[in-house]
Amino acid sequence: MTENTGGKILLITDNRKEKLFSSLSFADETVEVCPLKKARDAVKDCRVDLILLDCSKNIDKGLKVLKDNKMSCPAVPNIFITGASAEGVVLKAFRAGARDFFRKPFSISELQHTVEALLSIKKSSREKRAPFIKPEERNKAISGPRDEPE
Repeated sequence: MTENTGGKILLITDNRKEKLFSSLSFADETVEVCPLKKARDAVKDCRVDLILLDCSKNIDKGLKVLKDNKMSCPAVPNIFITGASAEGVVLKAFRAGARDFFRKPFSISELQHTVEALLSIKKSSREKRAPFIKPEERNKAISGPRDEPE
């Protein structure tokens, strides 16, 4: 059985019509959609690689969900998305733990690039890497210890 190397993206939204996000395309990642009111249950086990938090104009609820997400899964990056133009929302989102912030309308390609970059970082941190060994040390390890003449 092969391990899925793709990531899991959780889209938390207060808008049932997430047509905007259907324009995003990912090669190996799965996208799960969750309503804003059920976000706590969806995030509690931390089995996601990235969260897109679209709170449209429900800023206070979105900020609360963001804080809850960061308390339960601090290593999972959250991208905060809103259509609201209230003063100070950007600062509040970053203080609550957002990794990035997008105000609607925004460029889908910019969001796509941001998501791919964050997933790439998550993937590289999951990879098990062998320590770097200099070629001459590798040769010694392969051939074994040599008996020195006395």
